[in-house]
Amino acid sequence: MRVSPTSVTHPPGPPARAADSATAPAVSATRAAPPTGADAPAAPGAEGAAASAADTGICSAPPAPTPAGAAGPGRHSADAKGAAPPEGRRPAQAPQASASPEVGSVGGGAAAERPVPGVGSVPGAVARASAEAPQASASAGAAERPVPGVRPVSGTAPGVSAEAPQASAAGRLGRPAVGARAVGAAPGGRRSVAQAPDAFAPQASPLVDVAVVGAGPAGLAAAVTAAERGVSVLLLDAGERPGGQYWRHVADADVHGRFAGWWRRLRALEAAGRIDYRPGQQVWLVTREDDDRLRLEATPVHDGVQPPPGPFEARSLVLCPGGADRQLPVPGWTLPGVVAAGGAQALLKGHRTVAGRRVLVAGTGPFLLPVATGLARAGARVVGVWEANSPLRWARHARAVLPVPGKLAEAAGYAAALARHRVPYRPRTAVAEILGTDRVRAVRRAVVGRDGVPRAVPGEVEVDLVALGWGFTPALELPLQLGVATRVDVDGSLVVAVDDGQRTDVPGVLVAGEATGVGGAALSLAEGRLAGLVLAGAGQDEPGVRRLRATVRAHRAFAVAMHRAHPVPAGWHRWLTDDTLLCRCEEVPHAAVRAAHAELGATDARTVKMLTRVGMGWCQGRVCGFATACLTAALDGRPPGEGDLRATAARPLAVPVPLAELARVQEPAEDPDGQAS
Repeated sequence: MRVSPTSVTHPPGPPARAADSATAPAVSATRAAPPTGADAPAAPGAEGAAASAADTGICSAPPAPTPAGAAGPGRHSADAKGAAPPEGRRPAQAPQASASPEVGSVGGGAAAERPVPGVGSVPGAVARASAEAPQASASAGAAERPVPGVRPVSGTAPGVSAEAPQASAAGRLGRPAVGARAVGAAPGGRRSVAQAPDAFAPQASPLVDVAVVGAGPAGLAAAVTAAERGVSVLLLDAGERPGGQYWRHVADADVHGRFAGWWRRLRALEAAGRIDYRPGQQVWLVTREDDDRLRLEATPVHDGVQPPPGPFEARSLVLCPGGADRQLPVPGWTLPGVVAAGGAQALLKGHRTVAGRRVLVAGTGPFLLPVATGLARAGARVVGVWEANSPLRWARHARAVLPVPGKLAEAAGYAAALARHRVPYRPRTAVAEILGTDRVRAVRRAVVGRDGVPRAVPGEVEVDLVALGWGFTPALELPLQLGVATRVDVDGSLVVAVDDGQRTDVPGVLVAGEATGVGGAALSLAEGRLAGLVLAGAGQDEPGVRRLRATVRAHRAFAVAMHRAHPVPAGWHRWLTDDTLLCRCEEVPHAAVRAAHAELGATDARTVKMLTRVGMGWCQGRVCGFATACLTAALDGRPPGEGDLRATAARPLAVPVPLAELARVQEPAEDPDGQAS
């Protein structure tokens, strides 16, 4: 597979994706690119994202055959303890796997006792890497080769420092990547950063049975379920802690509730060498080799994370990339103090930071409720929740709500919390304009009619923070790189088409979570578990498989009802002015898109992108892509189609990649007969 560095003109700037959840995202107030994950609420007025297939309008989607994040966009800010200082920085310590007494043995002991090539016995510790672990050396000799500047540690293989970023008691062995930093001893007992020799070319990691990308609810469930059935699993995640955006936490001490069980199972499997968990690694390219192996190229999220030794390879792949806040432009949305709803929540959950003191939460969907209640509990004065739709729309979908009673209880809890903090809830209300000069000062509101058209209302509401959320957009960069089939979901999003076992039409590739349709953490968990069972060879008629399929159907039906109860208003573009920026990265105004359609004949999103540069900036269309597709289709008098959405979702590289990494991508070697080996 050839990648030409010269073809990359604008590296995409994706948010750190928080893996799957109904409430995925996180966007900082100062940068540009939406993120993902979140506290997905759950019932009428408590979960989700939106667009109606029934309501014909600018973002309406074709009806589903059967029920089956910007405002101030920016990349996820790294957790404070994970950021590396510019001078004398040191790699962040990788999470250590420890076998907790409360975990006990994990699904049989054979895999835990499997010898690792090139790794001697480790007294008092469990060998962390299995025979197929991606960073185990391909030969025993490589494991014995010392790394200059790195002091061997007694009880571990030579060349591995106890302080090395991803070394555990068992050590992750293999040749260092070109330019990789190694941590060694310095005078005075301090750590020093030593440059590893460039003599070793990057080596592909040993082949594993299954690679899982994303450690949110879906990815975590898929990895743990497959590993507990004896499958060797590689788990890659851009986050530095498992859980994704939905289970985002500051430290392991914050682990509680349902997540605690999954967290303990992951740590036990990691300690037993059954899961090779690689946090802080962003997968930027996935390709299929001639022998059907799947090859994954990854890059560290920051300099404090040790680079991988080379590409990873797997027989099967589960993609759980999550989603990002969906945003709609509004006059004034580029002012400081305007954030995505998921961004406000990420700052609160991941950093215990309240982004403002006088806050308005607006948009549509149940996700607005946990954002508002979380900010209110943290001490912010939430002046209101402005919901563009009416909760009465749920009455049409009661049959979809009853099979998931937990959603009703969750919605009732949020309603009680809003009442306790005296937060007013205004249905059929939207932000028409955000006012201010150097930052947000106030907002003007509009009443949304039954036809979805907003009508301005006199008066202003003073605020210093506006959190906007219009649902979520699945992150499809990696699935689209493999050419999987897609469809337009009920909420107008482009999603991956899968069968009842989470399989795509590409052999060996499964997808779970928000990428198959936004529906909440419970749905993501069920899909992830189902994918794990399928890859472990579970039969169609196994009781566990049948139960999970029933759970997926019930939660998918609820998601359909949620999207139809909370559609994006059909006339949202009516509040745009000529100078309202549609693409904030490239500063493309609304008027430029209209001119491209009227004067240059641009009738699809791809042509509009080429003529105006909308979506060609740092975020690569993650913030403005959905709005551009909907607006272009509306100007052409039709609903957005799969082609419109794909034009703003497909990207050659999933995340920004240094040119040095592109230069290291190697072509498959050829044998004397000219065949790729």
